[in-house]
Amino acid sequence: MTNMTESPSWEESIELIARSERVSGGQDGVANRPLKKLANRTLYLKDKYDGLNTDLSGKVEAVKTFAGGAVLNSPRDEILYGILRLVWTGPFPKEVAPGSSPQTTGGVGVGAWAYTSDAVIRHDLASYLGPSFMGMPEGGTLFDLLGGWVCPEMYGATAGDESAAHANSKAFYRMFEVLRRRGGGVIYMKPGATYCVDFINFVPANVRLYACGATIKHINPISAFGRGGLVIGGGQEWNYATAKAAYESDTYPAAVRDDTLKDLAIGDYLEFNEDHVQAENVDIYDLRMEAAFTDSTSWGGYAINVANARHVRIHNLRAKGWTQAFNFGSDVHPSSPSCYDVRIYNLVVEEADPNRTYYAFGFIANSTECEVCGATLLKPLTAGTRNGSGLAVNAVERCRISGINIPDLGRTVSSEGVLINNARDTWVDDVRVGNAKSALSTFYSVDSYNDASHRNIIGRVYANNCDQAVAIGAKYAVIQDVKSENCTQDIYFRNINATGNILKFEPGKMIISDSSVNKLFWYLIYNTVKGWAREYIRVRPIDMFRGNFANLYSWDTNKSVKMNTGITAEFIYTFPRHIKALDAVTFMGNFSVGAQVAADPAQTVPARPTQLTAAIRYMASDDPSTAEEPVIPASGKVVISALTQGDGDFIKTFDLHGEALGFLPLTGSVYGVDNSMDMRFSFVNGVAANTMKPAIFRVWR
Repeated sequence: MTNMTESPSWEESIELIARSERVSGGQDGVANRPLKKLANRTLYLKDKYDGLNTDLSGKVEAVKTFAGGAVLNSPRDEILYGILRLVWTGPFPKEVAPGSSPQTTGGVGVGAWAYTSDAVIRHDLASYLGPSFMGMPEGGTLFDLLGGWVCPEMYGATAGDESAAHANSKAFYRMFEVLRRRGGGVIYMKPGATYCVDFINFVPANVRLYACGATIKHINPISAFGRGGLVIGGGQEWNYATAKAAYESDTYPAAVRDDTLKDLAIGDYLEFNEDHVQAENVDIYDLRMEAAFTDSTSWGGYAINVANARHVRIHNLRAKGWTQAFNFGSDVHPSSPSCYDVRIYNLVVEEADPNRTYYAFGFIANSTECEVCGATLLKPLTAGTRNGSGLAVNAVERCRISGINIPDLGRTVSSEGVLINNARDTWVDDVRVGNAKSALSTFYSVDSYNDASHRNIIGRVYANNCDQAVAIGAKYAVIQDVKSENCTQDIYFRNINATGNILKFEPGKMIISDSSVNKLFWYLIYNTVKGWAREYIRVRPIDMFRGNFANLYSWDTNKSVKMNTGITAEFIYTFPRHIKALDAVTFMGNFSVGAQVAADPAQTVPARPTQLTAAIRYMASDDPSTAEEPVIPASGKVVISALTQGDGDFIKTFDLHGEALGFLPLTGSVYGVDNSMDMRFSFVNGVAANTMKPAIFRVWR
């Protein structure tokens, strides 16, 4: 038996041996023809497979490089340029000089170099512009959607490592600088992460920061280094260019002042001076700011500092350890930056600086259209420390404060929940303060902020365990809906600046400063206080007469009661319960002809005095003893004598402004029990026809 002769060819068909054919052997015998065709097909397929394997082996084993140079003879010759694999699609042979590149040897394109792997795509997608190669369903690219987004980690920030604070400051600086060059962008922080830093950073314009509950923990944010935290804008005290120089020279932390720069004067607001705008259109969401000091006596940081900026929104800020959680503008010229339309919503201060706090929430100064909407203090300030209030404004117009919740402020030196100082058209609503000297205070030092046509509106103040609910030291506020519990007084008139105010609620106890030159009645006259209106009560003498009408010489039902000689007529007026206090008394009468002579001991023996004694009386106690004498205040008794007055008509007015309050109250008096005050006129008649005329009482009701 011999081997079959094979040839590599594709046989179109394989024959079958017919039943009628005679079977014969040999190379072309009938019995071997089908087998031979199958063998030819098999050899054909093998040759094709071997050729394909050779091509693949050549591709896999491409060792030619642009760096070493090469000669390519066919499209199957690959060459390497770094990690990129290419073939030549132009005429052959193709010579590649050592050290050349695809760009210098024909470029990439039709009839030139072509990539044979996805390495270039991977490289491009991994680059900064990678998202620009990915289209969106309705047009544009992924870069158009996400190209402005950054995160601290992109610039080397490390979360959760306090030893990285110095490097993290620079990383945040680089991140903000990228956004500054781009004209803005979006920052996304790792949810719940903590980034430690040791130097101030400046947020540029048109930035939206999504902190997602992340914390920026600033180590040693002292005033010498700009008070730390984040600055939106800049000015003399917090100067961006100075801080940038410190970062670029790696000399930070450092001072950031530039005393050659002068901020706007107080009252020259940024709203009307656009050339001073340093930042605008900044939004911050869900950020937590913490201050930590390596020296237990250090203090002074501001978490968010806005200076010469406008259109800023801060949402859901949490703060711990800061002298102020926020600062909008300033009031110490020439470092007096201004702000316009800067607003903070839902601020929570976990704990303020335990050594010294200016304002646990913050301060708004030299600014317009700013707002604090919702602020809660979780822990009281350290008792006895300097300054130490909740929130204050100074030199502002058209600002809004609402939703202030301070369950326990703490008894610091200042201890004011909210201070409204030098303000016009400012609206305050829903202030709840506990354990403070004053829940809310007003004050002024610049008279131009006192404007009756631009009043401050203050409403819904609730004070608990405070010295006073509201302390007033400024003019022209409208104050309404004030409630107090466990407070010494509702209203404290601080000084003579407290005039022109309208109190639309009826206060309980009111006091004045011990140093005030005026008494409470003066403040009631020069302010409008609900429940305290001054009016006159006019009483006819017949309505006051207490005695036997037979003792009267004559009388009428209007203005005259005349008495007989030798009798003492009593006139008593009990003050109605609807009045609060007696301010002054005017009474009038007539000593008839001969009364003066009859009262003169030198001319009449014995003398027959004619006199009228007016006395304000209190019951000393509720003791039923009839021997108890009434209490007559020293300023509440006046005697008119015919001997010194002479015959004829007389009118006598005496006020009670010498009293501690400037009036005598019906309730709460030091002289006697509540609602026991009356007025007694005792008319001693030495001659006939002396006349008692009407009395006029000036009262507070």
